[in-house]
Amino acid sequence: MLDRSAFIQNPESGIYTMHVDAELLSEFVPKPLVTHAEAERIEQARSQTRRKSFVLGRSVLRLLVAEILGVDPQTIQVGVRPDGSLYLIDLPGSISLSHSGNSAAAVFSERSVGIDIEEVKPRRDDLYTYVLHRDEYDLLSDSGLENNEATILFWTLKEAVLKGRRSGLRHSPKDVRLDIDFDSRKGLAVVGGEEEWTVVYERLSDKFQSIAFR
Repeated sequence: MLDRSAFIQNPESGIYTMHVDAELLSEFVPKPLVTHAEAERIEQARSQTRRKSFVLGRSVLRLLVAEILGVDPQTIQVGVRPDGSLYLIDLPGSISLSHSGNSAAAVFSERSVGIDIEEVKPRRDDLYTYVLHRDEYDLLSDSGLENNEATILFWTLKEAVLKGRRSGLRHSPKDVRLDIDFDSRKGLAVVGGEEEWTVVYERLSDKFQSIAFR
């Protein structure tokens, strides 16, 4: 049974998420949940950080899906599309996965869904000019956050949308326009002036986690 503090369920929207820090993974499972093929592939990565991040992400994703669908996490097969997005092989539902620092977050839904998690740490001062359209600059002051924190939040919101629609950063984040209610921590993201996504976010200690769904 999962530690419920790491597992978030939103029955109204049918969105299920899980967030785990690397040092806590052993509290959920005795060993990482990766397939033999995945383990062989990730061992080829030069960065030890990259290897650990991959193993944590796949483990968190399988724990979440197993909890929702009532299946053995060891049997869950995860495929990678040509565009880099993940999908479940022989199981229903949409999934998305994100890593940041020593943490990983996964989301599952019957809807198209995307998730992004980012550490709140100093970034370049002009990052907001890459993330926001000029018409959105008022969001920086409206958020009640200092500019660096606000920029990271908007980055996670927009990247969650782009991951959900499977275009990633091949599509400019400036084309994703945000309308956020900062009191309820939710809002609307419109891509290309017509494609609408619901977005929600939360602060997890030193990180922002955002989810986007149709």
